Amino acid sequence: MQMAKMVILGAGASRACPNTDPGLPMPLLCDLPAVLTRANPKTSYHLLAQYLNSLLEKTGGDIELLLTLLYRLNESFFLPRRQYTLEAEFISQIIASSALPEVFTNLPDAEMATAILEILRKLAADNPGAAVTTFSPANFFNMFQGVLRDYFYASFQRYPCPLHLRLFQSLGRVDCLVSFNYDEIADYSLYSAGKLTRRSFEGLGFDEIILPSRRVVPAATPVPLGRELCELAEDRMNGVKFLKVHGSFNWYGRVNETGHSRDDWTYPVGSPPLLRQSIKGGPEVRYCLGTPGATVSCDNWTASPIIFPFLAKESIYRANAMFARHLVAFQHELRAVDKIILVGKSFQNADRELNGMIRYATYGKANRVLDIVDPNRNPDFESFHRSLFNADSGRRYTSFEEYSCLCGTE
Repeated sequence: MQMAKMVILGAGASRACPNTDPGLPMPLLCDLPAVLTRANPKTSYHLLAQYLNSLLEKTGGDIELLLTLLYRLNESFFLPRRQYTLEAEFISQIIASSALPEVFTNLPDAEMATAILEILRKLAADNPGAAVTTFSPANFFNMFQGVLRDYFYASFQRYPCPLHLRLFQSLGRVDCLVSFNYDEIADYSLYSAGKLTRRSFEGLGFDEIILPSRRVVPAATPVPLGRELCELAEDRMNGVKFLKVHGSFNWYGRVNETGHSRDDWTYPVGSPPLLRQSIKGGPEVRYCLGTPGATVSCDNWTASPIIFPFLAKESIYRANAMFARHLVAFQHELRAVDKIILVGKSFQNADRELNGMIRYATYGKANRVLDIVDPNRNPDFESFHRSLFNADSGRRYTSFEEYSCLCGTE
């Protein structure tokens, strides 16, 4: 019986890709604020960087904590009042209401949330025009997602990545690829390896899947059941399950009404667009991996949300059917696999919700093996992840390059 494998990719896997611009390195978690300062100086992203840095001072430089506090402030105060802009008077009402300790029951969190609101109130009072249109939590997340997307696309120069491709060539139809990255490095590399097919998304509820044009079946190849059935059989034999549990830059939601012209890059202020709902549950989502540079119709489609490095993801999983289906599939696949290959990803953070889901999914199965591809040689790093995945020690590799050279074709 074939051993089922799962590959888990983190930011370190994309960082190792040699096909990126050295001047625009793919960021790790700690590098996310710097992405804003490396952006095109003609954009407003540098103003956003100053704003982000001032907020980071209130959380000791911890971007996960900052983004989590902003998310909870938005969910608890801005969204319920349909407040999509930043106004000093509204923020004063939040602070004066004494509601913060009820939402942030941890005293340090409540104090940091108050300090963040004080900065937002001052921004709104001193710069009413810019602050209103940019710095409300929802608009900040939209703009931050936009600059990350632009940066990632500017960084990656050639498809596919040779390191990813070498690894993916060893995967079979019972295997699963899980990426925590937003970029499309893994997507194009998996497709180039012949492993990304419509079967890869089975059960995930995408309403539309757009992949690059298929290679032409040679005329001499017998296709008694027709070319479509032949391709379907090939998909079944080669397709690898593909999960992007935090979302992707090539996911799109369909809006009910026609939005702004795609030539108008003004960030909208006001209520978010109404997304068309799918019969599968949740908003309609399109997966689009077109040929690089190809034009795909974007009429009535808008960028789908991604999950930022939040420390409170459970409510997001519950509220968004697409993320929920990916998380359920992730847990299901974890129960089945015999080997896990962890590439450039660390779960040693404060995300107890996700780690608890992983521990529950992997509980009780013996003889699972964990290979680690990471420069971190600390024994605690290995022991933590062996415990998290309930796995025995496998092989250790200090870099993606080392793994690719030694074991990429196992």
